Amino acid sequence: PAASYGEFIKEGKSLCHCVARYAKSHSTGYTNIFFIRSVDDPDKPYYTLELKLPSDREPYVAQNRGLRNCARTEEVERFEAAWLEHIKEIISKEKKNGKRNSKSRDAERIGA
Repeated sequence: PAASYGEFIKEGKSLCHCVARYAKSHSTGYTNIFFIRSVDDPDKPYYTLELKLPSDREPYVAQNRGLRNCARTEEVERFEAAWLEHIKEIISKEKKNGKRNSKSRDAERIGA
């Protein structure tokens, strides 16, 4: 997950999109921003994903964009689908065990 405002700025400049305007919403837990990286170049911005964690339905990806807001590649779509299923499993297990954390902590917990 995004950890600082500086990371938002770097991501937005590198990928030529507006992720920095989501920094406040991310910091308050309203939305959750994750930076997707390529295994071949883990320090270089690749795609930026917005995850929503509503309390009344399953988590979902609101958007996932690359350079100049380009759409996902098939490889990124497959990763996203597998990752989202993993997130849903974690949250489902927590709900069953009565350990569901507040929305503002979910992104930190599931993104690590």
